[in-house]
Amino acid sequence: MRGGRIRGGAAAIAASAVVALAACGQTASDPPPDHIEISDGPSAGPSAEPQTLAAKLLAAIVLPDGARVVTRSPDPLLDRPAEQPVCTPLVDEHEWAMVDDQSPARLQTWLQQAQPGALQLDGSGSLTSSGAVELSTISGKWTGDYPDFAEGPETVISIVASGGGSALRADVEIAPAGAGCAHSGSGAGAQSGSG
Repeated sequence: MRGGRIRGGAAAIAASAVVALAACGQTASDPPPDHIEISDGPSAGPSAEPQTLAAKLLAAIVLPDGARVVTRSPDPLLDRPAEQPVCTPLVDEHEWAMVDDQSPARLQTWLQQAQPGALQLDGSGSLTSSGAVELSTISGKWTGDYPDFAEGPETVISIVASGGGSALRADVEIAPAGAGCAHSGSGAGAQSGSG
């Protein structure tokens, strides 16, 4: 979809087949779209199946040119989402990517500026150990009306240093209708999607 981005996995292939995005053909140097069309017919859109919608939104996350999507977690800190709603069940579509020649701080800044307008970023943070940043995060919610879900789509992007560059994990999380959600404590019950 974007210059230099290499995707893999069944969820990404399925999403590519049905996604109609305003961002199609976008390269990392193009400005991000303000709107992402997620409807692919009368049965899609905000009432679409949570797994399908999560895969579509994951495909809309903008990565820099040259980012390589990988099939396994490149770092133990990226084995799980850095944040997640406390909902059971929870749909989590995710992917990992490697970005050469960009420090985590530089990549975090780039990612915050490059995301589509439909992804309203509302937080960032870091995990430090002995004064050194080990993990940086960016989080946000997708705009839109999602009456069929207990919790609307959320995204968390986690970034760590890896070799001379960075590795990241991008998650789109949705609590389907009927999910039991609490707003404190730790997450549980994620249904893993891609990866």
